[in-house]
Amino acid sequence: MTTYNQKKLLQDVEGQIIPQYWDDTLGDYAPLTGRAGALLVTGISNGSSSLSGNLFTIKDAWTVSGTHNLLTSCDTLLIDNTNGAADLSFTVNDITLTVMQGEQFFGNFDGFTSVSITSTGAFFVKAGVAKALPTAVIKAAFISNENAAKTASATAMGVGIVNDSTEEIKLTVGGVTISVASGNANENFFDNFTEFTLSATGDYRCYILGALGVAITLTDTEAQPDITPPIVNAEPSAGTFSAAQEVTLMANETATIFYTTDGSDPTTASAVYSEPIHVTATTTLMYFGKDTAGNSSAVQSSTYTLNLPALSMNGATDWLLIPTIPIIVTDLEMRINVENNGGYYYDTRENATSSYMFRDAASGKDQRGPNEDVYVDGVMKANSIHAVNNGVERTLKVHFWTGLTSPGNMHIFCRSTVDARTFMKGKIYDIKLYNGANVVAHYDMSTGTVKDQSGNDNHATLNGGTFG
Repeated sequence: MTTYNQKKLLQDVEGQIIPQYWDDTLGDYAPLTGRAGALLVTGISNGSSSLSGNLFTIKDAWTVSGTHNLLTSCDTLLIDNTNGAADLSFTVNDITLTVMQGEQFFGNFDGFTSVSITSTGAFFVKAGVAKALPTAVIKAAFISNENAAKTASATAMGVGIVNDSTEEIKLTVGGVTISVASGNANENFFDNFTEFTLSATGDYRCYILGALGVAITLTDTEAQPDITPPIVNAEPSAGTFSAAQEVTLMANETATIFYTTDGSDPTTASAVYSEPIHVTATTTLMYFGKDTAGNSSAVQSSTYTLNLPALSMNGATDWLLIPTIPIIVTDLEMRINVENNGGYYYDTRENATSSYMFRDAASGKDQRGPNEDVYVDGVMKANSIHAVNNGVERTLKVHFWTGLTSPGNMHIFCRSTVDARTFMKGKIYDIKLYNGANVVAHYDMSTGTVKDQSGNDNHATLNGGTFG
């Protein structure tokens, strides 16, 4: 009878030893083949094998399911399920693996004295002792169909994967990523490690290998707490512009962005960013982000200086007259930049309904009529204070309590009294008149005219003034 030491080991065309086992029936070595041509054998590394050092002396063999107590302690196992009608699972040293229909398994373990097999099909098993001491043996295994992050209880040496899915699987150990194609088996060794990750969307089998006699178990890697705050950027960044800007705030992760436009520090009670911020005047944007883990970024500041085309008024003879508006006017909104300490912002006292606001030259305080509310950049201002700073672009909004009925002869940057006119020096960028939420007149000075841009033909009259 021919014995294993009378035959040469099988080699591939490059002279490399291939995965194989001794077949008593053939009286020769037979190649180990797996499902779809893949090899399911320990010792595989990217398709090659060091199996020549893992040949074993057979100590026991059987073909029946159930728990089989061995005649003597073994460390090597060969299971042939190539002719089986069903998948097979077996347990050695509390490690359970699956050998699918049409596959063979060959592997080394720490010494074992029993093997449990569950199968409804035909198979055969051979157990024995490796003729050369294995450098690594199977320590733990699991089956999954999704991403996994695992931690070994002791230092591991290798990871084996059998890809049963139709998609590629990626294994990452110590920053090194290995791909395993669909239907392939892949076993790789690394520098000693305790953690690894798998990126997968389909079924796979996985096992790890370690040194003889070292017990290793696998647990799910605990997610590290997120303590990194988000990074928030503004686009465009701060700068000087000659046109209105749409500012987008972006975070590098899922985060809620809080912001202010009045230069004050934002809090979680501030406005929440949801769409581009329309900057139509020089604005200091303050903002920060808070991610889903509760980490907040530092407050950042971006100042947008707008040098927009404007109507310049000389403070001596220039003024603007808005005609009679054939509807009640509830609000006046002006984007302006004033330069002196005395003069009228607006005056309607030539009309039956009177309203006005002026800067008192002596005190430098802003005064207004008795029937309106005044807001500067959205903040309500009390009477008789310095409400509008000099030399700074501001949005002045006046709400008329009862509305102006058919307002006419509304003087802008001028007192309405002919014999006692008081002029305001500065720039006018934009004027809007509202009836509730509806714009009834709009004068955009960037157009170089005082024509009504609302489409209602309420064109104004300019006395002096310079566009630019």
